Amino acid sequence: MVYTAADQYDIAPLKKLAVDKFVAVANANSRPWEFSTSTEDQKTKDSEIIGLIRYVFQQTHDKSDPLRMAVLKTMKKNYSRIIDENCLFELVHEVPDFGAAYASFMMKSLGSLEAVESYLRFA
Repeated sequence: MVYTAADQYDIAPLKKLAVDKFVAVANANSRPWEFSTSTEDQKTKDSEIIGLIRYVFQQTHDKSDPLRMAVLKTMKKNYSRIIDENCLFELVHEVPDFGAAYASFMMKSLGSLEAVESYLRFA
């Protein structure tokens, strides 16, 4: 991934470009990771998204990393359209750093635990 190389070699403009490209793709339409109704297509998309998030959180270690923040913002904006609950639990189990970052991000952005629970229940 371009971002990982830019981060490793401390090339700030390339790192920013990679984040900007991710954000542009994620925000290209109102449903950036929209799934088809096919079960096989759904599994493929879930796998791709889980793989992307796993990669980002295993390759970046700074809690305020711009790519991590972009992933978290996209997850918040599109939670119910991105992955189902089982995939989210699987991802949190496999990548605990993501789970901690996601919970913290959601609590900070929604303001309280009750707001997070409400958001997840009605998203």
